[in-house]
Amino acid sequence: MRRLSGPLCAAALLFACSKGNGSSNDKGASCQSLLDCGAGKWMCIQNSCVAACQSASECSSGLVCEEGICLKPACGNDAQCASGQVCTDGACAAPPSASQVVSCAIAPGPAVMRAGSTLQLKVVAQGASGRALHFNSFSWTASGAGATIDATGLLSATDAGDVAVTASVQGGSASCTTSVHSYGPPDSGALRITAIDIHTRQPIAGAKVVLGSGTSITPAQVTGSDGTAQFPNITGFTNVHVFAAGYSYTSFIETDGHDLLVPLTPYLSSSLRSGFTGHMCSSRSADPSCPPEGDFSQLQIPGQGVHLAFFGSGIPNSPLDLSLDTLVGPLHRVVVSLTGGSACGSDSQCPSGQVCGSGRCGTGVNLPYGLVLGVAGNFFGTQDYRVFADGGLRALWGIGGNVSAGKMSGILAPVLGGSGSVDVGALLPQLLPLLGDLQAGADVGVRAAPNATPGHAPIFTSAAIPLNTGMRLRLDPAVPDLPQVDGKYLDGALVVAGAMDYPIGFIPLGMTAGLSDKVNGANGPKVIDPNCTAAGGSDQSCATSQLPMKLAPENGGAEGSKVGVAVIAFGGLSSAFSARVVLSGRIKVLDKVDYVAPPSTGLSPSIPPFPNLPSSASVGVSRVARQLSVSGDADPAVQIYRFEVLSHARLDWNVWIPRGSHTVVLPDPSAVDAAFADPFADVAGDDGKTAGPTSRLVALELSENKTAVQLETFSSLTLDALGSSLSAFTAVQVPVGP
Repeated sequence: MRRLSGPLCAAALLFACSKGNGSSNDKGASCQSLLDCGAGKWMCIQNSCVAACQSASECSSGLVCEEGICLKPACGNDAQCASGQVCTDGACAAPPSASQVVSCAIAPGPAVMRAGSTLQLKVVAQGASGRALHFNSFSWTASGAGATIDATGLLSATDAGDVAVTASVQGGSASCTTSVHSYGPPDSGALRITAIDIHTRQPIAGAKVVLGSGTSITPAQVTGSDGTAQFPNITGFTNVHVFAAGYSYTSFIETDGHDLLVPLTPYLSSSLRSGFTGHMCSSRSADPSCPPEGDFSQLQIPGQGVHLAFFGSGIPNSPLDLSLDTLVGPLHRVVVSLTGGSACGSDSQCPSGQVCGSGRCGTGVNLPYGLVLGVAGNFFGTQDYRVFADGGLRALWGIGGNVSAGKMSGILAPVLGGSGSVDVGALLPQLLPLLGDLQAGADVGVRAAPNATPGHAPIFTSAAIPLNTGMRLRLDPAVPDLPQVDGKYLDGALVVAGAMDYPIGFIPLGMTAGLSDKVNGANGPKVIDPNCTAAGGSDQSCATSQLPMKLAPENGGAEGSKVGVAVIAFGGLSSAFSARVVLSGRIKVLDKVDYVAPPSTGLSPSIPPFPNLPSSASVGVSRVARQLSVSGDADPAVQIYRFEVLSHARLDWNVWIPRGSHTVVLPDPSAVDAAFADPFADVAGDDGKTAGPTSRLVALELSENKTAVQLETFSSLTLDALGSSLSAFTAVQVPVGP
């Protein structure tokens, strides 16, 4: 197996995080330890005495036996609750009243649309604490630009101009407003480009737009205050390139659209990004400054020696953008030691291979800002987590709990040991059985402070994300046969389930993974069930391609959303592969997931075969020639490609290409404006190292039958809102050649 260090060690560690239990008890007496619960089969869980069990017959009437304890049945959605109740945090309860809603927020807001089209808006109800409420009784009004809006928040506009939209609580006094700008048609025969911030949906003034390829480009047109620029008398197919200071670049290749909507992603160093921060502790008695939401002693499973949690912001546009960075933030350096480490004042006082941090010797490890890791009371400096959130209305989420030191010692030792590297093939099977030990929580409808500018510090707003929802829903997806690339099967499959709370984002609710079976020492097409114990869990007997998982019910304001199940085949983690990372994914959208009591099995969604992957010889990048090439479509269902060139400083260039064979020569950004950096150049990154770019080719399949041009223009589905329609994708790392 390939040994990985740094970011991939941290990424593999994240797979250990996803489950928990409810806390409704049988006896109900309060407790601090098992001794407080008296004689009989009792457990002390979250300061309450709970009856232990092996079957439901050992529990009181109305309770179920789940994970060895008696619990009230959970719910997965409102339909599983009695009339007049709603499902909140996995339990049926009376809905919030209109008087409890003191404020609200509309997403997206502000926003843009084209006259004659529609835009779906969402409103989030908020209580006195500022947290989202499971409340949906709003009335909508819209005025200006010939606008109308229906009871679901679907906005229509017939004219150009600004639209004022208001959502008002029915039976209450709270209301909220936003503005939507409706663009009229472009001038006759002209090509119009509208540049917007992909997160805030605000127009971008001062962006520079050129047409052409390589050195044969037009003079730049500059976008005005409304984000638009026009080229008169344009016919046929055109290459369009959009550049803006502080944003990644975007190109549309061979487009014949005449009204292009160009969402640009902000580009800035992680040191300037704002967001949220929180604090975790082993117990509030040991750390009185710790908020109640951060107390590990109140999470499942209490009394265990290792504390593990991670926090992040919902993926704003689609699961296509799911990565370690978008999930739990960029990496930072911490010094860790399983044994506590010897006291030190400098690196020279530490044993060979160790460094000094916070007065103790240990191993320097890059971990995400959103990851909290503690052994007993030692958190290695990770207890103050950070969540980096983009502009607009966002959702925060977290998954955390306690794991036994016995289970974690074998996993943490190679990660935190002297080598700083880990055999991922050996690590994943150890992590997978631990996915049932954690709890989840979310906070929908938050806004981060603006990002900092050079010379100013970013702002991190205090946020305590309550991990109060147990992982009591179950799915049992059947994974299709793993795809091949260059004649080799991929390494395994990852499943991520989440609330598709668009336009706010994809909010993870649970995850699991399984590795490929082995055939004559090489990857095979089947995936090993990580929970299988038959014949000692050998590949052949357990290669069922079933990946049973637990997930949390929707919570924290995401209730009522559809559930997306992303099943992603991955390659690049074992010696059977070259160094490049390869993904092939399917996204199954479920209207809801019901709670079913054990021993019944969970829903088994049907997953179509994975999309075909392009061969290494069919894609290429030439750095000197600034050339990208795609030879044919590996999968016939591909609708559009996104070729990405990413500099080491994380300046991205997204090049949208229609299906088929194409050779693209990109212009030099400095020829457009000397201030524009070149993603193809060697640059210093946040890690202090200087390196060249990386690249990958992403192929998209959508549930709606759209051409590339329809996606690039103002239509019912645009490139900044693919989340609800993305059905499959592939992503292949492409070596950058000379």
